[in-house]
Amino acid sequence: MSFRRIVLAALTSIACTVALLPGSPAHAVAGDGWYRIRNVHSGLYLQGRTDEIGVGVVQVVGNSSASNGGWTDPRQDWLWVRDGSNVRFRNAAADWAALTVSSGAASTTKPIIQWPNSTTNLDQLWALTPVPGLVNTYTLRNPKSNKCLAIPNANTSTGIQAIIWTCEAGHEEQQWNINDNL
Repeated sequence: MSFRRIVLAALTSIACTVALLPGSPAHAVAGDGWYRIRNVHSGLYLQGRTDEIGVGVVQVVGNSSASNGGWTDPRQDWLWVRDGSNVRFRNAAADWAALTVSSGAASTTKPIIQWPNSTTNLDQLWALTPVPGLVNTYTLRNPKSNKCLAIPNANTSTGIQAIIWTCEAGHEEQQWNINDNL
């Protein structure tokens, strides 16, 4: 076998291996990255109840601090991936599952879960609208349901599951501070 064929075979093998890695979001573009999503009203962070698929996404106390070297629970790490004019948030601990409106229904109070990422699943898209006067703070509206990510009844308790709700300007339980998780 010629040297050229050996090199070509090796490069092809490497390219195929990299493309199949479970943690390589091939559709990520410049500007994407790891973030933590904090509810403005409660001050609590979104994370999957566990690191399994299909579980609810709840608000919890953030666990990153200088005293532990800035370490965070990977369930609080969300990969921001652009998808046209919208974004998807994929969880680091749940096999890259995406922040998803459960059952794809548009009714108010549908729970938010982490579900396997699919570029064709419109329940996983989020349109971000900046909140005037607040840095890195947005409302997250699911274009399919036309409802916003919210914490029900402006609850400030840990463990409360996120839902979709009719978008209402100025409601802090629908406002999310999204900070780079470096």
